[in-house]
Amino acid sequence: MTEPSTPGTNLSPAPRGDFQAGEPTRDPQNSPDRYLRVLRALTAEISRHQHPGPMLDAVLPLVAEGLGFEGGWVFLRREPDGFFLASSYRVPPGLAADSHAGLNWSPCRCQRRLLSGDPLISSSWQPCERLERAAAGGVAGCNPAFHATVPLLAGDRVTGLMNLVPAGLEPPAGLTELLDMVGRLVGLALERTWVLAEAQAARRREQDEAAELARALLNVGTVEDLARALFPFLRRVLEPDGLSLLVVDPTGTYLTLAAGWGWSEAHVGRLQLPLRPPESSGPAWVIHTREPALFELGNTARPFFVPEPVRRAGVRQSLMLPLFSGEQPVGVVAVNWFEVRPASEDRIRFAGLLCQIAAGVLARVLELQHLHEVVEELPIGSYRSTPDGRFVTVNEALVKLLGYPDRATLLATPVPAIYVDPRDRVRWQRLIERRGTLTGFEVRWRRFDGTPIWVRESARAVQDVSGRVAYYEGTVEDVTEKKQSEERARFLADHDPLTGVFNRRRFQAELARRIYLARRTGRSGAVLFIDLDNFKAVNDLLGHQAGDQLLQELAALMRSRLRRGEILARLGGDEFGVVLFPADADQARAVAGRLLEAIRERTSLLGGGRVRTVASCGIAVFPGQAQTVDEVLAAADRALYAAKDRGGDQVELCCPGTAWLHGPIADEVSRALAGNGLEIFAQPILDLRSGQVTQYELLVRLRSGENLLKPAAFLEAAERLGMVTRIDLKVLTEAVRVAREAGLRLHVNVSGPTLNDREAIERMVRLLEEARVDPNRVVLEITEQTVLADLGSVRRHLKTLRRRGYRLALDDFGAGFSSFHYLRHLPVDYVKIDGSLILNLPNDVPAQKIVRAVAALIRDLGGATIVEWVEDEATLETVRALGVVDAQGFYIGKPVPVAEILAAEAPSGRESAGRKSAS
Repeated sequence: MTEPSTPGTNLSPAPRGDFQAGEPTRDPQNSPDRYLRVLRALTAEISRHQHPGPMLDAVLPLVAEGLGFEGGWVFLRREPDGFFLASSYRVPPGLAADSHAGLNWSPCRCQRRLLSGDPLISSSWQPCERLERAAAGGVAGCNPAFHATVPLLAGDRVTGLMNLVPAGLEPPAGLTELLDMVGRLVGLALERTWVLAEAQAARRREQDEAAELARALLNVGTVEDLARALFPFLRRVLEPDGLSLLVVDPTGTYLTLAAGWGWSEAHVGRLQLPLRPPESSGPAWVIHTREPALFELGNTARPFFVPEPVRRAGVRQSLMLPLFSGEQPVGVVAVNWFEVRPASEDRIRFAGLLCQIAAGVLARVLELQHLHEVVEELPIGSYRSTPDGRFVTVNEALVKLLGYPDRATLLATPVPAIYVDPRDRVRWQRLIERRGTLTGFEVRWRRFDGTPIWVRESARAVQDVSGRVAYYEGTVEDVTEKKQSEERARFLADHDPLTGVFNRRRFQAELARRIYLARRTGRSGAVLFIDLDNFKAVNDLLGHQAGDQLLQELAALMRSRLRRGEILARLGGDEFGVVLFPADADQARAVAGRLLEAIRERTSLLGGGRVRTVASCGIAVFPGQAQTVDEVLAAADRALYAAKDRGGDQVELCCPGTAWLHGPIADEVSRALAGNGLEIFAQPILDLRSGQVTQYELLVRLRSGENLLKPAAFLEAAERLGMVTRIDLKVLTEAVRVAREAGLRLHVNVSGPTLNDREAIERMVRLLEEARVDPNRVVLEITEQTVLADLGSVRRHLKTLRRRGYRLALDDFGAGFSSFHYLRHLPVDYVKIDGSLILNLPNDVPAQKIVRAVAALIRDLGGATIVEWVEDEATLETVRALGVVDAQGFYIGKPVPVAEILAAEAPSGRESAGRKSAS
C-alpha cells in the first residue's frame, strides 16, 4: 500500500551515477572524532526543528554522509499496525521515478519483524527485499542488497525505522553502538515534535473553545443564561457529576447558589453560604485565597467546613474555581465528583480560564440585576472615517456598541456596510457635505451579529489645506430603546394594551369621521355596543388573568369576523364597540348577529375548564337616529341596556320614540358636565387614636331637578359614555383646591377608565404641580372592580402617581375574591374594609376575627385600615378595640357640601369642629 509522505519529504532520486556498487564515496571507518562531530551536528540540527517532516529531511542526509552511507529512507509507525514513508535521501535509480512505488511498499522484512513482536531495540544489518528485487531485475546500483536498520526509540517504544544503504559490498564494522545513539536521538526528537504538535493542537482547541464560550456569553442577560452557556464547556473538560454557580450578593457578605446542574439543581436559590470566616465553606475559602483549589472532602485536613447539602448529596471531591472581575469577587464555580479522581493540571487550568471569561460577564449581569433594571447599555461611541467609507479610528465604546469581537474587525468593515439601508448612508453624506456638521441624525445600523439597532449620529467634516474633506469625525449613541418606547407610545395612544384593538379615543375619532362622511354622502352608518353578559363571574371565579385571556380571545374572534374598514375597539372593561360604514339597520343587525353567534359558539379553555360566553348588543344608526358622537354613543348605550333588560344574549336596535331606562340619566350626565350639575360633598373620617377628624372623603352628586342623585345612579352610564374620566378630574380638581385652602387630607374615588388613560394620568400629575399642593394630602381610592380590566396597566399608572406623592387606598376590601391578590400587587397606603363586614360587627364574632386579622396584616405591611358603615357607638368601640386606625360612617358624620367643611376648617371654626369630632 502506498503511503503519502509528510509535507517537506524529499523523494527525489539522486543521479544514477551517485549510487554505483563498488564505488564508495565515503569511508565509514572514520575516526571517533568525526563521529563525535556528526553527533554534535545531529543534536544541533534536531534542536532547530519543531515538525517531524522537515527535521527528518535535514537529519537523514547528515547521518548518511557523516557516517559514510550512500543513502537511505525513514519509515514512521502508523498505529496500530502500519508504516508510512516519512523521508528519503539518494534513492537508488532502480527504485526511483516510475518504480518508486517499490520503495513505498509496506510492510517489508524489518517492519514485519517489528509488527510480529520483535522488540528491535538495537541497530542491525538486514537483507533488503526491495534491493534484491531491483538487483534481480538487472537494475544497476542496487548492490549490495542489504541495509542497516536503525530503530528510532522514544524510551522503549519504536516510533520508526531508519534504513541506511552502505557504500560498499560489505557492512561497515563498529557502527552499531553509534547508530543506536543516532536512533535514540532521532526517536526522542520525533517524540518531542509530536508532543509539541499535540500541545499546540490542544492550545488551539482551547482557544477555539474559549472563543466559542465568549460568543455564547455575548447576549446572556441573566445568571441562569450564563450558567446554561458555561456548564456544557466545563462538563466536556472536567466530566463532573455536578456543577454549581454561586454568586456574591451586593453587600459582599454571602454567596447564593444561583444555578446548578446535577444534585445542586434542587437547591438553587435556597443555599446561602457566608463569606466570612473563610473556613465556613470551600467557596468562601477560595474567594479568600483567590486561587482555584481541588479538595477531597473526606480529608479532615481540609481548611474549611463542608455544607450539609453537599454531604447529603454524596460529594467526595470538589474543585473550587473563584470568579473575579478585576479585584472584585463575583462568584465561585464548584465542580463536584462522587468519587475521588485524578485531576489533570492542564484541565484545571483551562477550566479556570473558561471561568474567568465568564466572570466579567457575570459581573455585568449581577450589576444589572442588582439595579432591578432591564438590561440596557447606552454607550457613546466615537470614530473617524474617510469619505470613501473606511474607518480610520474607533473607540472601544463603539466596538462594544456594535458588538464586534475586537477593534481590528470593526476597522476592517466598510462604513456603508453598517447601515441597514445603504440609502441612509448616501443621504447622511450629502447632508454633511452640504452643512459641514450634522447633529442628531437618527438611523438604523447593523451590529456584528446582524441585529439592527437605532443610533443617533452626530458628526462634522474635517477639511485638509486644499479645502477638500479629509475625514469625518463623529459620535454614536444607541437610541434603540427610545425608538421602541416612542413606537409603543404611538401604538398605545390609539390601541388598547390588552387586546391590541383600537381604544375608546381612537374609536370616537373614527366614529366622528364616519358621521362627517355620512352627512356629506347621504349614506348611513351604525355603531354596535357589545358587552359580555357573564364576565364578572369569570373574573370572580377564575381570576383576572383568565378574564384577560378571555378578552384577548374574543377581541381576536370579533376582528376575524369583521371586514376590512369595519372598526373594532375596546371601550373599557368587557365592552367593545364596532363602527360600520356604510351600513343600514338591517346590515348592522346581520353583523351583530354574526358576532354574537361566534361568541356564543366559542368555548374557551380557562382555569383548567371550558367556559362559554354570551354577549348583548345595542345598535344605533347615524345620522338618522343621532347626529353627534355623544348622541350616537348614548343611543347605542341605551339599546345595549334594553338588550340586557330582555335577558341578555340579544341584539337591540335604538328606535326613535322608544322610552329607554338609561336615556334620561345619560342626558343628565351630559348636561351636568356642560354646566354646574355636579356637586361635591365631603364625609369625615375619624382617627380612632386621637379622636379627631383628620381627613375627609369627597363624594360626587348629580343635580337632577330638585333631587341629588348618588353615584350608583349615574356613574355606570357615565363610564359607558366615556364621561367618567371628566367626572373624576372634576372631583380631583376640587380636592386639590380644598387641600390647598384648608390643609386637609382628602380621599377621592378614581374609576378604571381614568387609571387606564395615559393623558388623564399626566393631567393628574400636572394638577398637583401647578397647584403646588403637598400630594400626600390627596388619597386616591380604587376598588377591585377598578383594576379588574387591566391590572398591568393600572399598576404601572398607580406606581407613577405614587412616585409623584399621591397616597393610595384600596376600597371595599374583602368584597371580592381577589382582594389579597391586589393587596400584594398594588402600592397602597390605606385599606378600607368593606362595610358588609361591619354590619352587626359587635355581635358577629367571625367578622370581628376577620377585621382584627386584616388590621394586623395591613399594619405589618406599613399601611393603615379604615372601616366604613360605622352607624352606632357600639360598632365604633368594637372597631377601635380590634386595632382599626380610622373609621367612617353616619355615626361619625354624614356627607355635607364642601363649602361647609371649608367654613368649619377656617381659623374661627377649626377649634369648635375639633371638639365636636372628638366627642
